[in-house]
Amino acid sequence: MMVWFHLAFFNLGILLAAALARSPSETSCFATTEDGKYRLSEDGCGAPRLSAPKNASAKANWQIYINDFESGYKQEIVGFGAAFTDAAVASFNWLSQSDQEKVAKELFTLDGNEGIGINLVRHTIGQSDLTPANIGKWSYDESDMPDVNISKFDLTAPGYAMLRWLQRMRAMNPATKLLGSIWSPPEWMKQNNNLHWGYVDAWVLYIEKYLAAFKQGGVSVDYLTMQVSV
Repeated sequence: MMVWFHLAFFNLGILLAAALARSPSETSCFATTEDGKYRLSEDGCGAPRLSAPKNASAKANWQIYINDFESGYKQEIVGFGAAFTDAAVASFNWLSQSDQEKVAKELFTLDGNEGIGINLVRHTIGQSDLTPANIGKWSYDESDMPDVNISKFDLTAPGYAMLRWLQRMRAMNPATKLLGSIWSPPEWMKQNNNLHWGYVDAWVLYIEKYLAAFKQGGVSVDYLTMQVSV
């Protein structure tokens, strides 16, 4: 079970995997302050909060409570992290080399207060609705005719751009888990905008080749989302 949250951060969607509840005596505090001084740091828990903007209509009145139901063990945490999409990759690639290194370090390391230590990342397999218009339509097997043997498989420029960022991620934090998110089959596999049942075997082969290509590129995929077709 996974619970997803999306938050704009260079178009990365923040995600949270299912949680392992702790007893109150084991609960720890990690805080990120608005001024950026502390980032998911225990030191930030006692830091003073910034005052509300002068134009704020009301102060926050919500509170968070943890109820462990006195039953002990709950669900396990796989990790905390974000989603790499074509838009995220494009945004990062627009940065200077030095800024790219800075962003990678801030996202994936746990170096004092300099990094937040993302350890679970989802990435889109092929094109998604978060692909910038200038990239256009793409997949790992673009063909005008059915290619049931996936003989034209190619990660293509957007796929290699994604892979390079995932390589940097793993170099920064080898323990980061990667979730491949199935989004859309190639156009020739579709009928009424869904996977044509006649191409199910070709779709499976397509995914197998994607997994093999990423592994050859030094990035093993730990999890896959399910394909849903109606």
